[in-house]
Amino acid sequence: MAVRLDPLNTIARMRLGLILKQQGQHYYEALEEFTTVTKLAPDYGEAWKEKGVVEGQIARVIPEDKRPDWLPNGRTSLERATRLTPDDFDAWASLGGVFKNVICDNAKALDLYRHAFSISDGHAYPLLNALKLEALATGKLDLKGMTAELDAAEEMRRAQASTDPPTDAPWSLFDVAELRLYRNDETGFLDFLKKGLKTCEFDWQISTFHDSLKNTLVEKGIDLPGLGTGIRILAEEKSKFAKKQKQ
Repeated sequence: MAVRLDPLNTIARMRLGLILKQQGQHYYEALEEFTTVTKLAPDYGEAWKEKGVVEGQIARVIPEDKRPDWLPNGRTSLERATRLTPDDFDAWASLGGVFKNVICDNAKALDLYRHAFSISDGHAYPLLNALKLEALATGKLDLKGMTAELDAAEEMRRAQASTDPPTDAPWSLFDVAELRLYRNDETGFLDFLKKGLKTCEFDWQISTFHDSLKNTLVEKGIDLPGLGTGIRILAEEKSKFAKKQKQ
């Protein structure tokens, strides 16, 4: 209603786009809002970032051999976002996600995640993605010399996961779970994984965490305490969500 009454209101359009994106099933409608904002405010870096993220999500679900050349994959929009707001680690990390999931250039994605982490003040998102891509490339999880970084990332995400309700759920909870996994804390890993599952509203949230672990660590035969159990739990919950949607 706010957008209808004031079509030039970029704040209302951004909020509407974010809500549509969060629901995970209205990407085209979200893209329309973000695209409109970039036209109304060409220097609005946040709008270019969100536009690129949604373009990447849309391109990601279309097999590469069936993806039309004219379909944006998010790279151009996100590169513009990084130029407009070079200190926005999330824009760099999102660009890394496009290179990983859409362009399938893991080496470039790893460089982008590393840069994102270097300007993130210790955020877990780019750190964990970089660790998994390194594991995929080398076949091993090398955490030597990473104690301080892992501690800082866990402290930040635990603070968010401990609020009522948790901030940035389910991701803050899933991140703490993964950080516990890397400390060989099976109980902590499974505990936070289950807490994260309780906050999930959409099946794609479960699929994202499941696939991120399975397609990197499990793919390379990296065995950590509780990992196999966690993968099974995630797969079972994903199946339950799918059955609910059919009903």
